[in-house]
Amino acid sequence: MSKYEELLANQNGLLKVLEMRISDIRKYQEENTNLKQEIETLKMSMETYEGEISKLSNKNKELKMKKE
Repeated sequence: MSKYEELLANQNGLLKVLEMRISDIRKYQEENTNLKQEIETLKMSMETYEGEISKLSNKNKELKMKKE
């Protein structure tokens, strides 16, 4: 195998490795985007539940005060 063929084979091997890495990065970017969306959804749910808990807590306090 000539030096040129050897260099070409090495270059092709490196290109394949880079393509695999790029594919992995794209997959991780998509996963990251999905996780960010899920986090935002969970944040909104938490805010809703915090509001409900606050309302229930206030009602509970009012009921305790009425009993006294």
